Amino acid sequence: MWKRSKFLILFLMGILVGVGFYMGLHAARLYRPLPPPPAPQASAQPSAKPKLSPRQEELLNLIAQAQSALTSPPQAQEKALQALKASYARISSLTPTELQNLAHFRYPLRALAALCQASPPGRFSFTPYQEAVYAVYWDPQRAKANLATSLAIFLALNRQDQEAMMELHNRLNLGPTPQGPLQAFRNLYTSHPRQSASWERLHSLLPQDLPWSQMAWAEVGYAEGELFSPLRQALGPKATLWGVGLDSTQARLVERLAAFAPLHWQPLRLVEGSSNDCHLPPQTFQVVHLSTAYRPWGESRRELEEWEELFQSLRRAILPGGYLLLEGVGPTQERRMRELLFRQDWQWLQTWPAREHKDEHELFVLVFRAPQS
Repeated sequence: MWKRSKFLILFLMGILVGVGFYMGLHAARLYRPLPPPPAPQASAQPSAKPKLSPRQEELLNLIAQAQSALTSPPQAQEKALQALKASYARISSLTPTELQNLAHFRYPLRALAALCQASPPGRFSFTPYQEAVYAVYWDPQRAKANLATSLAIFLALNRQDQEAMMELHNRLNLGPTPQGPLQAFRNLYTSHPRQSASWERLHSLLPQDLPWSQMAWAEVGYAEGELFSPLRQALGPKATLWGVGLDSTQARLVERLAAFAPLHWQPLRLVEGSSNDCHLPPQTFQVVHLSTAYRPWGESRRELEEWEELFQSLRRAILPGGYLLLEGVGPTQERRMRELLFRQDWQWLQTWPAREHKDEHELFVLVFRAPQS
């Protein structure tokens, strides 16, 4: 028994010695450090920069020259502007196809042409509303300052210069969130329209036997005010029309546009709302139209409470049995709006578009009716 145990112990000791000898011989290979992981390859991000023709590139160079001239010291500005006028002829031959990518910038391009005492490049068509914006916002007292800013924006957008866009965004005080300088720039300094439902669409979603000529309508979140003209034209001069501003960046422009007689917005009452109160008089309106494009749907508890308080203030402003048109983007926002309004005993009537599956960036309109009592 002892001999067998002794033999087993010696056998195990031999195995251990052999393993130790092997590891000693191959230590360098066994304990060689692992190679570093390969560096992650930068993902190629598609650029939204439009492909420009050589003559459009000339236009960009000309705009850079104009922006430099407008921001140069007063003693050098006149000479710089004279050189700019001499260069302006370069873009006179741009075709409508070549201008297609630049059509959103019809305001600054038209102002640039006026500065050079020349005709605008191509044939940019202007709606009556756009003519009013141009007449009000690009008046002679403000034209140079606005043009200098918009040309800087133009160059930043076309060159996809993110650093310049953020610097402009902060300098112009366009809001605390840097999520959309492009949209803010296009709304403020170009003719780029925001995504919104037309008057014809909103009218088609309401009962056609409403007393339109005697109606009280509130436009909550009026943005740049494009809807006021078709509203006043459809409702007539005796109808009551209120606008509630929920975005202070546009309030001053809309106030000036409201005083511009050719638009025929008057009589129009403009009031300043807040994130949780429309500040409208109680039980006054047959229809309230709320566009939520002015701010995204919040996720925090406080933001959701503000939405709930805002809808409660709308319910106080609407007459019993009146209509609420809610405009937003995406199925997530649509679902949350419906849930919130169901809790407040609003009666859902219909949704446009009616199909169930919608794109995340697709516009929708919800139609609700206020309780009868």
